[in-house]
Amino acid sequence: MLDEIFEGSAIEKWKEIVFHANPSVVGRELERLLEELAKAELVSEGKELTRENIAWQMQNLAITSMSEILSQNE
Repeated sequence: MLDEIFEGSAIEKWKEIVFHANPSVVGRELERLLEELAKAELVSEGKELTRENIAWQMQNLAITSMSEILSQNE
């Protein structure tokens, strides 16, 4: 089984797991990644890492991502 997990592209395997795993678990992981991305963007913009700034940036990233997905899904 380990050979199957590590065979091929890690990104493709990750996407396969995300598509088939428990939605609650995937949701928590996607939110964690969104938070990390928000923090990185705030740091790169020289902004303070406050809870409010992180939450605002996460919302902004989520809206941008939804827009990208919906515009390409038509």
